[in-house]
Amino acid sequence: MSLLLSEQFTKALRLLKPAEFKRVFDRRQSAHNANFGVYCVKNDLEHPRLGLVISKKVSKKAVVRNRIKRQLRESFRRQQDSLGAVDFVVVAKAPYAKIAFESNASILETVWQKALKRCKR
Repeated sequence: MSLLLSEQFTKALRLLKPAEFKRVFDRRQSAHNANFGVYCVKNDLEHPRLGLVISKKVSKKAVVRNRIKRQLRESFRRQQDSLGAVDFVVVAKAPYAKIAFESNASILETVWQKALKRCKR
């Protein structure tokens, strides 16, 4: 089974080490809106990877931050076939915690594509 066709969000699809996050932030292309920023940089792999930054400024409640992470991972998982070999870091902002998931899905899809266009320049 192909890594991209998997229904799971495996470790191979995650940015795990601080050095991986630093690489994205140092050489980044970005796309922002009021709810979050998406930073990206091409990688040498054959698949995209995702890193998440959800601070306590977004919500003091861990349950809300964890819900946001689940939403972002699900959106990434659905889009990963079209994202190519790119590392993404998503930084959530405070207003994001107050939006319903249904509207988040369409916002996220647009921002993934916007970030991807900027990264491929």
